[in-house]
Amino acid sequence: CVVQRLGADEASQRLRESLTERGVVAKMRDELRLVLPPGDTPKDDEAWVDAIGVPALPQILQLLAGITRGFAPAQAVVAEEGVLASLHVLEGISSDRHTGSMA
Repeated sequence: CVVQRLGADEASQRLRESLTERGVVAKMRDELRLVLPPGDTPKDDEAWVDAIGVPALPQILQLLAGITRGFAPAQAVVAEEGVLASLHVLEGISSDRHTGSMA
């Protein structure tokens, strides 16, 4: 994935800025809000199994990781809607798809 390989150079920062300003980061955050259970949902709840089974989840996580790495404006967008608590729980859940390690 090209976005995962973004560096700290000026062109990469401009791409991150553009994706953030055009609402791409917010749309991915909103999709995570729809897919992931609230962060206070127990790890053994079936909602987490359902969330991990969503086909697009690994791609969304990979894209967001690449865009937000070292870019505070995108990090702030992700943090706006309470998705971080769910992502922290997801980190602690193992799956065959290694989704938790992508969070």
